[in-house]
Amino acid sequence: MTDIQDRLSKAFDYTTADLTANRDGRLTTRQQEILGSGQNFWKVAALTMLVVVVATAFAVIGILSNATPVTDIRFIPVAFLIMLVIAVVFLVSLFSHQRKIRVAIVAGHVIPVHGELHITEPEVGTIGRFRVQTYNFNDLSQEQFDIIRDMNETRNPSSVTVYCVPNHHKVLSIDIHSDVANTL
Repeated sequence: MTDIQDRLSKAFDYTTADLTANRDGRLTTRQQEILGSGQNFWKVAALTMLVVVVATAFAVIGILSNATPVTDIRFIPVAFLIMLVIAVVFLVSLFSHQRKIRVAIVAGHVIPVHGELHITEPEVGTIGRFRVQTYNFNDLSQEQFDIIRDMNETRNPSSVTVYCVPNHHKVLSIDIHSDVANTL
C-alpha cells in the first residue's frame, strides 16, 4: 500500500482484507458488523418520531376538544387522521429504505464506483463531500475530507474506485488507481 492508501485506510476505517473483499464485490464480516450496528440508530429515531407524532395528536385533540365557535369538535378526528397518515408514511418510507440497506448488508453486496474524484461544495452543517460519477459521498470527518482534498489537489481529478453498499453511500474503502498513487 502507498502512503496515501494507508492514510485513506486509517481515516475510513478499513483494512487490507476489507479492500481485497470489496474488490471482489463483497463485504467482510467486520464491515457487516460495523454497518449493522448503525441500523439500531434508525429504529430508535423512528420510534421517537412515532411517539412525538402521537403525543402531538393527543395535544391537538386536547386543545380542540374545548370546542368554541372557532374550533369545531368535528375537526378532531380529521386532525388525528392526518397526523396518523403522516406518521405512517414517514415510518414506512424510513423502514423501507433501511430494509434495503439491511438486505444489502446481510447479502454482503458491494458496488464499485469507478471514475474521477471531485470535491463538491459542502452542505450546511457538513465538513465536505466528494463525488465520483453521479454518486455523492457525504458525512465525512475532517480527517477524511483533508485526505480527499490532498488527493484532489495533488492530481486533479483523481482516478479512484470507491466501494459502497447499494442504497447507502457510506464509503467502505477507496482504491486509488496506480497512476494516482505513484504521484502522491
